[in-house]
Amino acid sequence: MSEAVADGARPSARAWIRAHVVLVSACVVVWLLPLPSELRAAAMLLTGLSTCLAMVIGPRLHRPDDMVTWRRLLLVCVLFAIGPALRTNPDAGGIAVALPDFVLLPGYLLLLATMMRVLRLRGARDADAVLDVAVITGGATLLSISYLIAPTVEQDRLPQWISVMTAVYPVLDVVVLALLVTLSFTAGDRVPSLQLIRASAICLLIGDLGYEVLARRGLLAGPALLDVPFLVSFGLLGVAALHPSMVRLTAGRQQQVQAWSWQRLLVLVPALLVPSLLILPDANLPLAVRWVQAVGTAALMGAILVRAGRAVGQQTRSRQVFEQMATHDALTGLANRGAVSDRLDEQLDLGRAVNVLFLDLDGFKLVNDSWGHAIGDELLQQVAERMRGVLPGQVLVSRAGGDEFILVLPVRRQDPDGLVFAENVIAELSQPYLLSVGEATITCSIGIASSSALVKRGASDLIRDADTAMYRAKDAGRNRAVVYEPSMGALVRGRVELDRALRQAMGRGELDVAYQPIVDLVTGHLLGFEALARWNRPDEGPSTPDVFIAAAEENGLILPIGDFILGRALDELLTWRSTSPREISVNVNVSGRQLQDPQFTGRVLAALAHRDLPACSLRLEVTESTLVGDDAVAVQSLRDLERAGVRVSVDDFGTGYSSLSYVSKLQVHEVKIDRSFVAGLTTRPEDHAIVRATAAMAQALGLDVVAEGIETREQSQSLVELGITRGQGWWLGRPLPASGAAELVGQLWTPAVNVAMGLPPAPRPSSD
Repeated sequence: MSEAVADGARPSARAWIRAHVVLVSACVVVWLLPLPSELRAAAMLLTGLSTCLAMVIGPRLHRPDDMVTWRRLLLVCVLFAIGPALRTNPDAGGIAVALPDFVLLPGYLLLLATMMRVLRLRGARDADAVLDVAVITGGATLLSISYLIAPTVEQDRLPQWISVMTAVYPVLDVVVLALLVTLSFTAGDRVPSLQLIRASAICLLIGDLGYEVLARRGLLAGPALLDVPFLVSFGLLGVAALHPSMVRLTAGRQQQVQAWSWQRLLVLVPALLVPSLLILPDANLPLAVRWVQAVGTAALMGAILVRAGRAVGQQTRSRQVFEQMATHDALTGLANRGAVSDRLDEQLDLGRAVNVLFLDLDGFKLVNDSWGHAIGDELLQQVAERMRGVLPGQVLVSRAGGDEFILVLPVRRQDPDGLVFAENVIAELSQPYLLSVGEATITCSIGIASSSALVKRGASDLIRDADTAMYRAKDAGRNRAVVYEPSMGALVRGRVELDRALRQAMGRGELDVAYQPIVDLVTGHLLGFEALARWNRPDEGPSTPDVFIAAAEENGLILPIGDFILGRALDELLTWRSTSPREISVNVNVSGRQLQDPQFTGRVLAALAHRDLPACSLRLEVTESTLVGDDAVAVQSLRDLERAGVRVSVDDFGTGYSSLSYVSKLQVHEVKIDRSFVAGLTTRPEDHAIVRATAAMAQALGLDVVAEGIETREQSQSLVELGITRGQGWWLGRPLPASGAAELVGQLWTPAVNVAMGLPPAPRPSSD
């Protein structure tokens, strides 16, 4: 026993627990042996003193915040130790026989006050627990009156005043039982010290029950075995004070009370037997006792019925809560996708014509990335509340998930396809929202699908078609509604097929990398390459990035594809640098989705370190929209890469945000002028002005400038005249396979322009 209760205690506490347990065990043995009464009385007194000492040492050793409870328990132990020591021969008669009771009864009252304090400090309150305690206590009270109190008072072997005083103990024990049951049903944090105190109280009740059975027969003394529970109670109380968990005795938490559980039924079911047991006592009991039995039985049955009714009600409410959780969105309270599908199927089965609107918020991801998901949730709640407030009652509104909503409405004669209704929804949802971080405005895109009497379609078909139309609305510029047309289905199937084939391409080795030269426009020397993804589809031939990169970003494959392109480009760069006498670099395109990956920076730097390549030999090309966004993870990734020496290049400059403000927050090294401006450089004055202004701004900021899409000698010469000396394009060199790029690097002494155009190589520079 000592090893079990001392587990987890500090060495000093463990030693005190062992000593206390050994001493109490020895006293129990002495008490049970046929020894002189003086020795047995000394054993009883020594047990009490040991417990009192434990009550002093434990709080000093562990320093609990609540010292009042333990001081009260110490006083209880002192009274319980003195009481038995005052016990005299029961046959002596007189006031001396009641001396122990004058000490023990205050001890019981103090014990009850202490237990109530523990319950109050632990927050152990629950209506169902109160009813359970009332049922158990009511049954125990009726049994105590019928079997203990009334027979004790009615017997004539003891003086009346002693009988009455003895009958007080069953009353106190019923109160102790009530407090114990309350603590058992509600105290969730079952610390060892609390368990030990509860076991001690149970032993006390067992010992009292033995003496109360004797008292109903007119006896005040019995065999030594009846006092063993009191000795064990002392021992458990001392261990509770010495155990380290005593500091958490009054710092528990309230336990959620279940409607029914086997532990509760274990103590509640016996209460149902009380009415039957009340028939067994002596029928000659006083009329007042009989009335108490009758009224008490009625009250007990009433309490049991109320408790059962509350349990049934709680089960009903729980079922309703679970049904609500299963059919409604927890964040907005709207019906969820499963619920709207069921309701829609019901409408279709009844032959009712309906329009299904699939709504998606435009730019919602930017809200999450800028202000966090908590603000995003706040916006979703306000969107849901606005739709609930302004939409007609016959419109079913649901949240499909994320920032997507589904609306189902009856077909109206004046608006058969629901387009007017959808435009009104767009206008209403576009009004500003007052969020906790400030005012925000957001738009939405809606796809519409209508049921038809000619073609029978289920709920899933209509929702799918509306979703397809919504994506067409997104592609058309967002903030609009589009009605589904059958031709859109082919586009969706094509997108699904592209997604499937792209996933398979990773495992089949169909992806490859091509390398387009980046050239010095003045000398013609090769400066590096831009790595371009290629997909060699067995049935369709090579595919350029504009065909599959967007799909890869949507389905998440951009991460493994991006890692593949980076690794392949760095492998080739390592080969080029080993054969080239001049510094050479490689440009690799990265998407915002890659930069949002917290592990992206680590993978890039690890790839460079694995190949022992300098960070400055890698240039990562990002779009302007990525740089001006507020995505904290993407910005931090770029900053970390810049600090490590990786160069950042802005791709397609001038086509997105006409601003260089991001240069102040990120150390951009290079801008690449979009091919659309280079194409009109020699034919459209406005394009010439844009290129000239862009070059002037970039050069003033100390940025390298690369022109994309150079296809003629005139374009190259015009760029040089504007001070732009770096470029790429088909006139300078088409994208090459790895072998062609390696061959070009091997002829590095020959101007790359000559090689790309098939001109005779220039003489190799002298080594002098």
